[in-house]
Amino acid sequence: MTKFIVLILIATCIFTLSSCSLLEGEKDYEAEEKVFEFHDLKITLTESFEVDEEGDDTVWYESSDETSVSIDLYSDIGEVDLDLFVEELRKESAYKKVSNIKNDNGLTYIECEVESLGFEFLYLIAFYGDGDDMYMVFFMCDIEDYDTYEEHFIKWAKSVEIK
Repeated sequence: MTKFIVLILIATCIFTLSSCSLLEGEKDYEAEEKVFEFHDLKITLTESFEVDEEGDDTVWYESSDETSVSIDLYSDIGEVDLDLFVEELRKESAYKKVSNIKNDNGLTYIECEVESLGFEFLYLIAFYGDGDDMYMVFFMCDIEDYDTYEEHFIKWAKSVEIK
């Protein structure tokens, strides 16, 4: 009888621990990698991302962990002055604390805080040029989670390939 009770207690502990991990869920950056394509752009994210919305020049990926990736294509725009673009972002009321342009081994990006509907998000916006076309890839999460996601956003941003 004592052995039976011990076995029940062990099984209960195992079930409780596994239930907790199931409730917490796998973080989107822990899932298996998956390649997504949009026009001439390929990006490696994870299986936790799914296409949420897609238009002619924009696609929005949402993860189960509530992080988002949006890709915008700007066609036939010619050369883009990123310094001027950043200055224009700073003028927009929704964008707060827009960083200077950063470069990390060929990755060009900025970071900015965005307030929307009472929530604060942090965006990492990466820029990719291909002739007269420019892609902007927006990585977004709750501002409180950015320290956790920053390295993953940069990894995903560096995975981008333009065909």
